[in-house]
Amino acid sequence: MVEYHLFNEIDNILKFEDVKNYPEVEGLIEDYPAAFIQQKVESCPDIEAYRSFEMRFQAFLCMYEEKEMRYLRRHIISDIHSKLLARDFGDMYMTLNSDCESTAADVGRIGSTVGLPRSGFGPYGRRPFGGRSRMLLLPPGS
Repeated sequence: MVEYHLFNEIDNILKFEDVKNYPEVEGLIEDYPAAFIQQKVESCPDIEAYRSFEMRFQAFLCMYEEKEMRYLRRHIISDIHSKLLARDFGDMYMTLNSDCESTAADVGRIGSTVGLPRSGFGPYGRRPFGGRSRMLLLPPGS
């Protein structure tokens, strides 16, 4: 469900927000093909449970001023993404000298339909080690 939430948030920000206010999402849409994001959004494991969660989540976010709400969403997106990568790559995640070339079946399948190579990509689209640095969050007001 957490993985679904990440991609649903990315999709919602792309559709309803100014992406420039979410630099983490800008980085993720560079990493993940639109077809992959869409496939993840269309595959919610339990839509009723997610709708219940989403209503509470939106109510929680609405308690904050827009700038603070945006910061919370950015942090949640970054945290979920990091935890998913750690889940999928374990101890190799965020190591400086890893040459991991793991490929997940779903990105390989979706990626191949949009012209991505079938090797050198982690389960979320891009090599998890090397390449673009991990997302950095700045405190509100910076």
